Amino acid sequence: TAPKPGDLAFFGRGKDNQKIYHVGLLYDHLNIIESRAFDPNAKFETGKVIFRPKERWEAYENFCGYRIHPELF
Repeated sequence: TAPKPGDLAFFGRGKDNQKIYHVGLLYDHLNIIESRAFDPNAKFETGKVIFRPKERWEAYENFCGYRIHPELF
């Protein structure tokens, strides 16, 4: 089934869905909303909520997939 807005998107260490470390929310068919904690040592933008292209999330090596929140099903 194709992911739908409101579904959660997950990253897991080594693509392991038992080692999830980051979650985003599918906003629409093109974008994920993610919240990043502030990290002064990061090489990317942190400390805010951002939109990222869905295709970039899916291309990331640790992307595990989408799941609907059980309370919304």
